[in-house]
Amino acid sequence: MAINQNLKGKCAIITGASSGIGRAAAIRLAKDGCNIYMVARRETLLKELQQEIMSLGANAEYFVGDVTDDTCAKEAVRHAHAAFGCLNIIILAAGDAFIKSFHLTSTADFHFLMDVNSFGVVNICKEAIKKMNQGGSIVLITSPAGIYGAKGMSAYALSKGGIIAFGKCLALELSSQHIRVNIISPGFVETGMTERLYGGLNEIQKKQIKEAYPLGIGQAGDVAEAIKFLVSDESSWITGVVLPVDGGFTTGI
Repeated sequence: MAINQNLKGKCAIITGASSGIGRAAAIRLAKDGCNIYMVARRETLLKELQQEIMSLGANAEYFVGDVTDDTCAKEAVRHAHAAFGCLNIIILAAGDAFIKSFHLTSTADFHFLMDVNSFGVVNICKEAIKKMNQGGSIVLITSPAGIYGAKGMSAYALSKGGIIAFGKCLALELSSQHIRVNIISPGFVETGMTERLYGGLNEIQKKQIKEAYPLGIGQAGDVAEAIKFLVSDESSWITGVVLPVDGGFTTGI
């Protein structure tokens, strides 16, 4: 794996860093010498990740908190900037999901996913942008459900579809500040969240999911590689795009 020298010494704040895509992104950027500031709710997992990143020779700090709380978001960004003296990269990987028919989905269910998947993003962005004086890159995470819809995921699709429009608006507004904003749409990736969502499926259902992906089921590391590209100088003329990282899942849709 080649080392990307243009990321060395930069500071990345990553939400949802304790697991899944956020964790994989933290490790991937750390391998390129990026300073990593992790935000999540589970301190034990953050401590473990901090040790792993430091073993790679990179710097890592963390903040325990819930990004749906705007006060928490402000403190997380303030601490990140104080820790490393700059803020160049924002990766917003915190998220949640559930599968539930629309007629069984309560208003509270909708509010819950909007808070986590949408307002958590807004809260961090609003504070972090103020600290990105040297320009930088923001990566948001959406889902094929937010683009094409998915049975039993109306609340999730609403929260993730809004992320796309939000990201494109930011890309236009922040270009004059040399801040790029892009959105990644991962397909089915093996993480704790997808195990929770789909772990109860029978073998036939699991086979159907696998067959829907021409390149097979993905890993969090596959998405992390795409994130690394979008925050590096190699993508300096790319902003406002939705990048599918889905093993070909949406090719036939």
